[in-house]
Amino acid sequence: MFTRSLQSILPLLDRIRLWLYYRLTYQPAYIPRIRYFRLGIPLVMKRSRFPGSSESAALRMMNKTFPDLPIPRLIDSLNVDGEVYTIMTRTTGDTLMNVLRSPTRILTDEQIRDIVYEVYGVVRRLWTLRQPPGLGRQVMLSAGGHGLPDARSDYTELLDPCSIAECYVANTARIQDSAVWEVEQLVRKEPERMAAVMSDDIVWVHCDLRALNIMVDNGKFSGIIDWESSGWHARHWQLLVVRVMLYVTNPPWVTRWWDEFEFEPEVEAAYRAGRELVRNWV
Repeated sequence: MFTRSLQSILPLLDRIRLWLYYRLTYQPAYIPRIRYFRLGIPLVMKRSRFPGSSESAALRMMNKTFPDLPIPRLIDSLNVDGEVYTIMTRTTGDTLMNVLRSPTRILTDEQIRDIVYEVYGVVRRLWTLRQPPGLGRQVMLSAGGHGLPDARSDYTELLDPCSIAECYVANTARIQDSAVWEVEQLVRKEPERMAAVMSDDIVWVHCDLRALNIMVDNGKFSGIIDWESSGWHARHWQLLVVRVMLYVTNPPWVTRWWDEFEFEPEVEAAYRAGRELVRNWV
């Protein structure tokens, strides 16, 4: 009886908390799904685009596993009417994309390199988190066990968890040469490249590590945001994100430094194979 009563009260408490958070926050111009706290409180409230792949679930895992990483700290999480709201610490500064576009805030080439190098250091830390065997080498797998935002739709739709081979099937329509296009057909057409990508380790990857999710404060790296786009994926997929940016664009003065940083030979080989498959450079 007590448990049932508590379960009926919790949704009401979430609604009350959400109402209070709305009273304490405001929505900045041109930033959908984000609300800043008033009175200089260094917190942010974000409504997740996909409840199954929420910022809350990702930060809960990241904060526990990597407590010292320069990423937001999860403060609270609400689920109201199927919408997930994440209250987290606010990362100082502005996005690298905004800074690069600003006519008044100029970054030197050396500063850009230093920023990218620090992001590279975060990537290397993330790669120490290896996928548990029980997850079966699935990719596009969020902390909540759901899919991840798909670059093909500019991250507005989810791609369900799948094998790395199935992920490439979804991203290689341009080289489809048969009515049926599944793993068997793709492996038969591109055996060497598929062998390279399928053998790569599965780690934690930020699948939208663009300049708009890298924060800069006074010319220095201050953190990485938008962790609802992170999850289990192959190591080389991170390189596809930061170097060729898959279906979206990264500023060339950022990409050039990612090209300078070399990874393990097998990761670079998988990256080259994946790039050729996805970009149809075959």
